[in-house]
Amino acid sequence: MFRGRHILVVNPDDESATALAQAIRRDVGVTTTQAAAAERALTLLRCHWIDAVIVQSNLQDMAAWEFCEAARRERISVPILVVGGNNDAANAVIAFNAGATDYIENPFRASVLRA
Repeated sequence: MFRGRHILVVNPDDESATALAQAIRRDVGVTTTQAAAAERALTLLRCHWIDAVIVQSNLQDMAAWEFCEAARRERISVPILVVGGNNDAANAVIAFNAGATDYIENPFRASVLRA
């Protein structure tokens, strides 16, 4: 599904973001870009061709659901996958209502991402 695509990884933890980006490149075979903050991610979405976003739920400058709302308000229509904690149904519902395309519980496998 993602072959030949570009995924933006948004995660304030540089080590986790790098590990996820490397795993995506290796296991899914797509190009990745990283952003540590939601505002930077929005700038990248405005200026670059991004096919999907994977955003950690615990951003420092705004909540993931606020990121989803901001992107949708700007008519950014790429899929947004929010990564949250285990058994966090309330945050999943909030993310979906804000415009998230999917919600994945952490930790997850590359096979889940591909699906």
